[in-house]
Amino acid sequence: MKVGIVGSGFVGATLRGGEPVVIAATEAILNGILPRLETQGLDLAGAPGQGWCQIVDSKAVVSQCMPQGWPDAESVGALIHGFERSRLATAWGPSPRVTIFSAMNVPLRRDHRSEAAVAFDYLWATFTSTLPFFTVCAYPIDRLASDGFTDVCARLCAQHGMVSYSQMTR
Repeated sequence: MKVGIVGSGFVGATLRGGEPVVIAATEAILNGILPRLETQGLDLAGAPGQGWCQIVDSKAVVSQCMPQGWPDAESVGALIHGFERSRLATAWGPSPRVTIFSAMNVPLRRDHRSEAAVAFDYLWATFTSTLPFFTVCAYPIDRLASDGFTDVCARLCAQHGMVSYSQMTR
């Protein structure tokens, strides 16, 4: 299955269920998901009875949260705090949970910075452990073919609610 198809189906069902979603992904993954969501008739800004959708570019997240090339706890915390503020400040009242559809580590894996990716995910899991966040990792299947990914994947995703492996095509 393709990331865009799997992602848009998952995100669309979550939005239709009234839950907010943050999509943190690469441009290629976003280009596969967003048009499919629009064809489902979803208002990504949110509407009564439907969750809202916040789009975050994973390269921007990496840049923001790793100013010195390594995850900065304060920056990761600020990112998470922003998502939590959005969850609490909806026009329809606080949402009981927010789903994070995440491919934030894809740029790090492509740059062979696996240890930084593991450190980022450790901070993410630590800071979100007491928040009503459901994190779904989405990694392109071609990452499995790279050396050592199985071990890195186990360390990256051990604390997330779900992991989806899919082809990296639109």
